[in-house]
Amino acid sequence: MPNSFLFIKTVIKAGWINKNTGVAGEPRLQFTDFKLLHDTMDELCKKITIQIPVQEVTEDHITNLQQLLETNPGKQNLYFTIWDEKEKIELNLPSRIPKIKITNELLSTLEKEQINFKLN
Repeated sequence: MPNSFLFIKTVIKAGWINKNTGVAGEPRLQFTDFKLLHDTMDELCKKITIQIPVQEVTEDHITNLQQLLETNPGKQNLYFTIWDEKEKIELNLPSRIPKIKITNELLSTLEKEQINFKLN
């Protein structure tokens, strides 16, 4: 496809060894996988961590976040990190039941809502 971004997976292998001299040649590059970049989100993103300061944990904020996440059901894990800047406390919370589908639309909505997140 012209004008598309590709995800290319490669392996660098040792060069061939010359039988006469025993000297290894230049390393060689072996291509193992080619995919369109937008197709790799499902495979490479294992989880998303939503980062919320403790001051922003309000009923309205949680309700809005819940509605957003319910519209994106999927198979990727969801985690929350809540922190308090003053007390230097950070709490990591895994979500057991709701799993989501990480899409470009979800990520752009999180950015628009100014919700910090991290992809793993």
